Amino acid sequence: MKEGSNKKGKAVKRRNDVSKVLNAKDCFGDKSCIAIDTDHLSQDWARPLSELWQYKSTNFDAEMVFNEFCSETSPHCSICSLFTPQQYKGLEVDSNCSENRPTFTSRSQNIPCSSLVLMPEAVFMASLTNPIIDRVDCVINIDPDGCSRLLVCEDCKVCVHASCYGVTNPPTDLWRCQRCIIQNISAECCLCCLRGGALKPTTDGRWAHVICALVVRDVHFENVSTREPVNISAITLARLKLKCIFCRQLVHHCGRFSGACIQCNSGKCRLAFHVTCGIAAGVKFEVCDWPELIRITCTKHTAKKQIKDEKLSDLIVGQRVICRHKNCRYYHSTVSKKITKTFYSVDFEDGAVCDDLLPEDVESRDCLRNGPPAINEQISVKWTDGKLYDAVFRGVNTLIKYEIHFEDGSRRSLSRDQIYLEDEELPNRVKSRMSTATPMQHTGMFYNNDSPVEEKRNRTTTKPEPGVVVYW
Repeated sequence: MKEGSNKKGKAVKRRNDVSKVLNAKDCFGDKSCIAIDTDHLSQDWARPLSELWQYKSTNFDAEMVFNEFCSETSPHCSICSLFTPQQYKGLEVDSNCSENRPTFTSRSQNIPCSSLVLMPEAVFMASLTNPIIDRVDCVINIDPDGCSRLLVCEDCKVCVHASCYGVTNPPTDLWRCQRCIIQNISAECCLCCLRGGALKPTTDGRWAHVICALVVRDVHFENVSTREPVNISAITLARLKLKCIFCRQLVHHCGRFSGACIQCNSGKCRLAFHVTCGIAAGVKFEVCDWPELIRITCTKHTAKKQIKDEKLSDLIVGQRVICRHKNCRYYHSTVSKKITKTFYSVDFEDGAVCDDLLPEDVESRDCLRNGPPAINEQISVKWTDGKLYDAVFRGVNTLIKYEIHFEDGSRRSLSRDQIYLEDEELPNRVKSRMSTATPMQHTGMFYNNDSPVEEKRNRTTTKPEPGVVVYW
């Protein structure tokens, strides 16, 4: 009885701690506790967003300028822009824009009527409380070609897909987002520290960015079709304690809640940052296969990959290289063959994505003879379970691998980033595992010894008969 009471008490204490941290953001209006790090304000990624930080007074006109700027860049949708690199260098938000009010049009000429939806439906449905997705019941307001109508809010100028924002019946004339319907100018996301973008109400009476709710795994939508309300009650105290690598030095507030951070998925990297800070700073978000769905790569690993890709050169057959053997050590070896494979990228109806589909798995078209389908063409795919599934063709991926021949006769198929040239500077992890000999060089010592070996005498295990002499 006592043990059960202790567990119950701990659970109540944890809920109270989380509640205190979540409610701490209400003291954000007290500007006396705020210390601003001006060095971080001068950084390239932070400078255009200077008027959007939540520690500053509400500047609705600055949000309008930001939203209109983002709406003019493909894919135009504020939610799908998660997967496209955002360049805010051309964004100019004046701190006195409320006095020098800019002129806004109801809809920019650079915004098309519709555009391709990049956000899979499965991402809206997935969360820690709903880890398994059997199928997508209904995908609303998406054309057969994967496009959805673009809606621009008449007041805040945010641009969203009707499907991404959960507008079941798009109006034919003027449209307003949920925030502007109730005229809540001071609404701001409780999961990050930036204003602007598409907001939805939460179950506790606050607001959250749709993109923040999608990426933070502890958050889910109560109604997936309408994308609201946003339930943030499952956010753990451990997540709330994470500090954003980009804005933690920007604002120091006494006990204030700094939103819910996410972390990099590359290897053992655990850099934490807000979703919106990551987008502005250049973090890479990619659609991934189940169960990850959205892969997050911080700027550190993105920069390393770009530098490495720029330095990689093509290899020729017969070239001497250094590669990792199956025994986990590195040896000098030879390129014996260059292998080029073609894969297709497709999006399935349930929101799943596949980037390594073989051309022969397309049942509705003879791709080996007639080539790949047209972009956004509806195709029928035969999956590993033997069943046929409808999908949309997105493009062609070409994968180049090299067959490596080692001195012991073994062969491995490796990608270019797994191969090192003999004259290049090797990483320390490769140097520590570098070897100059393979088992084949000592085969005669261990395997082909011609000297006779005395066989072990068979031991008699049966009991001898009476009168028979046995010598041991």
